[in-house]
This record gives sequence, structure tokens and C-alpha cells, in this order.
Amino acid sequence: MSAHDEFDLRLTDLFDELAAARTPDYLDEVRATARRSRQRPRWSFPARWLPVDVAIAPPMALGRLAWLLIVIGILGALAVAAVVGSRPRLPAPFGPAANGLVVVDDGSHIAVVEPDGSARRVLTSGTGIDTHPSFSLDGRRIAFLRRSGGIRSLVVTATDGQNPQILASPAAREGAIHQEAAAWSPDGTRLAVLVPGDPEPHDEIWIVRADGTGRSTFLPPSLLTAAGPAWAPDGKRIAFLGGRAREAGDHLYVAGLDGTGLLQLSNRASSGATGYLQLPRWSPDGTRIAVHYGDSDRLDRDILVLATDHLDEQVIAGTPLDEAEPAWSPDGKELAYVRSTAVGTRRFEVAIVDLATRETTILSPAGVLSDTLAWSPDGTRIGALHCPTDTGCELWLLDISGTREPVAVQVGTKDYSQSDDRAYWSWQRLAP
Repeated sequence: MSAHDEFDLRLTDLFDELAAARTPDYLDEVRATARRSRQRPRWSFPARWLPVDVAIAPPMALGRLAWLLIVIGILGALAVAAVVGSRPRLPAPFGPAANGLVVVDDGSHIAVVEPDGSARRVLTSGTGIDTHPSFSLDGRRIAFLRRSGGIRSLVVTATDGQNPQILASPAAREGAIHQEAAAWSPDGTRLAVLVPGDPEPHDEIWIVRADGTGRSTFLPPSLLTAAGPAWAPDGKRIAFLGGRAREAGDHLYVAGLDGTGLLQLSNRASSGATGYLQLPRWSPDGTRIAVHYGDSDRLDRDILVLATDHLDEQVIAGTPLDEAEPAWSPDGKELAYVRSTAVGTRRFEVAIVDLATRETTILSPAGVLSDTLAWSPDGTRIGALHCPTDTGCELWLLDISGTREPVAVQVGTKDYSQSDDRAYWSWQRLAP
């Protein structure tokens, strides 16, 4: 037997001895530890979520890879934050917001000013007469009416006056869009305007898409006429004045955008004989609508608040004074309105009523006109028209605390024969 054969025999015996089944002394301790320990989750095994060649990489390579993945994650997060941060923050359509620009018309053109009355800039030009501006509730666009050649059209522009777009322009035989500011839907995608119907002489409401892609007619089939549109805060309903027969007078209704779900909210008829229901204004929470009722020629208007889901009426201001033009505070807790300083006079002041206590505060010195009121988005000021002379008017931005002097915004010569029946202005809402 050679030395090589002897080595092979000894190696074989050694393998047989090592292969014998033996139980290590520490097996019980290992089992006890395993029972106390949770199983590793599947994701913790690199081979399940990384390529095989990476999963079996040396520990030093895995360390470099981990740092690389962390750096990539941080850079990705910063990129997303930069994109999101570059988008303008938009305010909610109702409730308190920050004050932006104030848009006004001077009887022929549209202009904007800063909240302190400075930096007046004219946005429109040309031979047309531009009036009745209103900001979209997200503060990004301005709608106004343009009269040219006997036709009054609805125009929308950016807040800097760029890229004006005509959205609706009735045919000449239909006359023109009525002289009322367009009502923006809460989401800014549509506007409601009042137009004369065809072929019968009645009024109807157009719902116009803000992107210029079309319009629809809002007139519930059971009604002859519809006017004075006001969007509900949820954008699903419209409050309006409607009539079933012209001689019977109108009533305040609410309905879905397709005219279904018609509900009468007022028992009072709106007519020349009894008084007019005008300016329906939704509360920010959508549960109430404020209107004034009466006749401006008789100086006998009152402020009413109506429920939006059933017949329920409260008289908020019903004195012998003339009380009109209701406007909700951004938080819905107060109503501002104009009232005459004495019975039978056309000298007005601004009043604010706390709806919980019914306490009334007189806000301004007398001298404002019975015209549209508008709260600032933050609820600290109210816009009211004041005319110190017969040929010129100012927009007073009144401080509701009474501690600051009114800010006077020059709106140019206000000629009501040009600017139709009322002045109008609107505050730009910004994200707080």
C-alpha cells in the first residue's frame, strides 16, 4: 500500500466521523432565541427588491449604494417641492381670505387698484364701454361687460388685462346681455348672465363656460322667466327670481343647474305693485339667502333672510327707513347694508347687523349712495360708493372697526347714463 492510499483511507474515516449526527449543546438556547424574535420582513432581503448582482454585492458596495439611494430620494423630494411651491396658492371660494386688488369701472373702462387705493391701472381700452367687473372666486380672472355697436357682450381677461376673450355675445335681434355683473361659479369654470329670451319677450339665464367652449340656457320648464342668478356655495344650485306668468309677479326660487329640483323660497311676489325682491346673496355656509324687498322710488325697502331648503323668512331690517343692498361678511356672522338717514331721504349710510344679537352698528359718515356693497375678503373693510360732486364719485373702502379713515379710490367720472343703473366693483381673493 502506498502512502497515497493510506492518506485516502484516513481522510475517509475522518469524513465518516464528522458526518455522524450530533446535537450541539447550545441548540436549546438557539431555539428559545428564535421563538422570541420576529421574522424579518420580506423587504429587508435585498434579493427581493434589487437586481441579483446588486443584492450579492460586497458590504462596502452596498453601503455606497444606500447613500446613493438616499441622495436620489432627497433630490427627488426637493424637485417635487419646487414644482408644488411654484404653483400659486388659491383661496377657498367662500369664507375669509387675504385682500388682493380692487377692480372698478369708471363708466367706460376697467381699472384695478391696490387695497390702499394706490397704483391705479387701467386694464381695458378701445371704443367699447366696459363696465360691471367681477373677480373669479379664485382671484385669477376678471369678467366684465363690454358694450359696442348696441351689443353688450361678456368678456373674461387675466388680472393684468391680457388675453381678453369674448365668451358670449347675443345676436342683434336679441339685444344685449342685461346690465348686471356676471356671477362666477365657485370653482371658476362657469359664469351666469341674464339675457333677453327669444322669441317671446322674457328673460332667461345663460350659463357660460369660462374656457369659451359653449353655454347652456337655464330656465326651468314650468317658468316663463328667470333673472338675478346667484350660485350656491357648493356650485350645484342657482337662486334666481322666476315667474310663471308675467302679470302675477316673480318669486325667489332655487333649482339645480339643469332646472330640476325647483323650490320656491318666498311667498312675497316681486312686482311694481307690491315691491321687488332683488339681489339674492347666499350666506357662506349655503343655508340662507339675503335679499332686499320694496321699491327704491318709494324708499321703503327692507332686508330679508330666507332659508334655502324650505319656506322660512326673517325680517332683519324692517324699519320705516329705506334699507337695501345686503352683503354677507366673509364669516357669515354679519350683514352689511345701506339705509337712509331719515324717512323719505336719499342720503344713506352703511350699517352692519350682527345676526346673533341683532345689534346694529353705523359704520360710515352719511353720504354714500344706495348702491352695491362689497366686503373685503379679510372682513376688515366694506366698499361703498360716495359721490362728493354731481360729476364724480369715489369708492370708499370703509374700516369696519371705525379706527381708520376711509380709503378713497378714484373711479373717475361716474356717469350713470353710461354705466347703466349701478356701479360695481369686486375684491380679489388671495390665499391667506
